[in-house]
Amino acid sequence: MTAIPVEERQHWIGASEVASLFDLSPFKTRFELWHEKSGTLPPPNLDDNERVMAGRHLETGIAAWAAEKWRWPIESFDDYSPHPSVPKLGASLDFHTPDSGDPVEIKTVDYGLFRDNWATDQDVITDAPMNYVLQVQAQMACRPGTERGWLVACVGGNKLYRMEIPRHDAMIERIEREVQAFWDSVEAGQPPAPNFALDADAIAALYSGEGGEKIDLRENNRATQLAYLYQEESRKVRESEKVKRAALAELKTMMNDAQSAVLGDGFTVKATWIKEAVIEKKGYFRFNVTQREIKDDE
Repeated sequence: MTAIPVEERQHWIGASEVASLFDLSPFKTRFELWHEKSGTLPPPNLDDNERVMAGRHLETGIAAWAAEKWRWPIESFDDYSPHPSVPKLGASLDFHTPDSGDPVEIKTVDYGLFRDNWATDQDVITDAPMNYVLQVQAQMACRPGTERGWLVACVGGNKLYRMEIPRHDAMIERIEREVQAFWDSVEAGQPPAPNFALDADAIAALYSGEGGEKIDLRENNRATQLAYLYQEESRKVRESEKVKRAALAELKTMMNDAQSAVLGDGFTVKATWIKEAVIEKKGYFRFNVTQREIKDDE
């Protein structure tokens, strides 16, 4: 094992985190990453995350399946690969090809997400989410001499696809520059500007209101505008909830006691039994309205 203890990798940028530098990660923004690496926000604890656990336990089986399906020699790789020249950039690989050292990244993907965000030609992936492409490019950056990497996707637990990702030197150079700039900004104590829509949870964790003092923002016109905006949007949510409840109530009167109904334009109304611990009320039906896509020939 390369002499970088797991607990110290928090102070590195790993290949799976590179997409955050470009705000192309669905999991974490650059703002969140900066505050985690600078120590102002704790990193998330993913030990009990079922998706993470599933990926960890299923990877070996998926790799064996891929090796058999494509008659492909791949094996696990336990070393941590630091970048040869960019400080605090490293990669922990799932697997690699022992002959050429190509990184092999394995993903378990829900069918719906795969259908909406990936493209294939038979069992070949022709387009994948950019955060995964950047991850494989970062792995190649940390393994000089590799000319390609691989992305293997197990979809719905019963279908296997793979994608060859050629080394892209311009993309790798951009990754290297962004990583260096990121650590320079951490050293200088200069966080990136937040995206208020995406970084609301991180901001809530950073600014907890525990300071105790009271400040005067009456001369700050933007603060007053935001207060009006918050008040108006809260009113809209309350009104929208009333309209939503009324629409569902009218639908229920049309259904009588039926637990489900099929409507026009692909809509379905279905009641799901929800258990409750309260003795006097054993449970209730929650109604959900869904819509499926109508095909041209229907």
